[in-house]
Amino acid sequence: MVETSGDLGNNQPMRLFSNQGKQMCTGSYSISMFEAVAGAGTFSLKCFDDGSAVNGELHVKSIANPRGNGTLDVIIGTADILTGEQVAWIAGIPYALIKKHPELIENVAQ
Repeated sequence: MVETSGDLGNNQPMRLFSNQGKQMCTGSYSISMFEAVAGAGTFSLKCFDDGSAVNGELHVKSIANPRGNGTLDVIIGTADILTGEQVAWIAGIPYALIKKHPELIENVAQ
C-alpha cells in the first residue's frame, strides 16, 4: 500500500506499507505536469530497519478493470539495487481485487 500527497511536483512525500499495515519505506517522488502526461517520474525511498536506499523510476499505466468498469490507473515503481537485482512496487489496485485476481500483478508488470 502506498500513501502519497497525491500532488505533482518535486520531493512529494510518500510511504509504503505491507498488507498488514506495517510501514516498510519512507521517501519522496517527483513528477512534473509534463512527466504525468508522459506517464513517468522518479522516486527515492529508505526501506526496512536498516534504511536501505532505493532510487528508481515511476511509470503510470492504465489497465483493464477485471470488474468490467473501465480502467485502473496503476503506478509502478522500479529500481536496480546494489546487488544487481531489481525491485518493484505497484500502487493503484485495491488489495481485495488482487486477492480475487492475482494475475493483475503479472499483467501490470508486462
